Amino acid sequence: MKKSLSILFVIILILILLSSCSSSERGELYKVGLITEGEMTEYGWNALGYKGIQHIKDKYTDVEIYYEENIETEEDVLQAVDDFAKKGVNLLFGHSSQYGKYFVDIANYYPDIHFVYFNGGYTSDNVTSLNVNVHALGFFAGLIAGEMTETNEVAIFAAYEWQPEIEGFYEGVKHANPGCNVRVEFIQEMTNKDKIREHYYSLIEDHVDVIYPANDVFSTQLIKEASEDGLYTIGYMMDQSDIGQEYVLSSTLLNIDRLYLYAAEQKAKDNLKGTVYTFKHEQDIVSLSEYSPFVPAYVKNKINRILEDYHESGLLPY
Repeated sequence: MKKSLSILFVIILILILLSSCSSSERGELYKVGLITEGEMTEYGWNALGYKGIQHIKDKYTDVEIYYEENIETEEDVLQAVDDFAKKGVNLLFGHSSQYGKYFVDIANYYPDIHFVYFNGGYTSDNVTSLNVNVHALGFFAGLIAGEMTETNEVAIFAAYEWQPEIEGFYEGVKHANPGCNVRVEFIQEMTNKDKIREHYYSLIEDHVDVIYPANDVFSTQLIKEASEDGLYTIGYMMDQSDIGQEYVLSSTLLNIDRLYLYAAEQKAKDNLKGTVYTFKHEQDIVSLSEYSPFVPAYVKNKINRILEDYHESGLLPY
């Protein structure tokens, strides 16, 4: 009987110690929330947000996580934030630059929540923006396109004129292949598959043979269609090689999920500031997936050297 009680006491003591260690590790981090403008699809931007909060859960196992999809309007944001506040969320990620203004407008009403969003300039005592250099994302896509085109005609599909990837893509193409022509196609109706197909076929008629779809809403469609036609593409945000197989030359990766964990770690230490954090080369946020078998070794080596230099110095070879 005494032996059984002793064993039980030891087990209880171990559980208490483990609980204490876990609580100590999470510090000021209690519950984490995430809102996204669209649905959590398998590919693209919103999937990176979900991956980010999963990284937090993996490290802080006793921290609860919540998320809500399709939060687009100010009214949607107000309702979601209020719901999260009632659940005790004290770190809330808005997976878009559009949430910045909404967050600063309501932050004073929710002093127990620290709001985090991406690529903006709005901040307050409990509102933080995590900014990423996506210009480099376009540059490395352009390098690949410039090296691999056979017709000297390449194209980037984008949704907005202000996207930094556009200029980056142009510079990357011209660095690799000064004589190459760069087409820019803007897709305003991002979910209109027929319109996207029209843009695609107009480029094919002009002998474009490498395409970079710089938007997660329509990248899957373009990669599928191009691969069926035997044309090269470059994946966007995530590894999209399983969509177009070897016709996806590589994918430009934005490892933004690492920033989720960074913010959570700072919150746990009570060290998350209401400011703009800018992340560039030093965190290896921008990288490339594995190359297609179609990419020659000398091209891989050339691009990898430039990528390594960028990670070390933060400088692109203009």
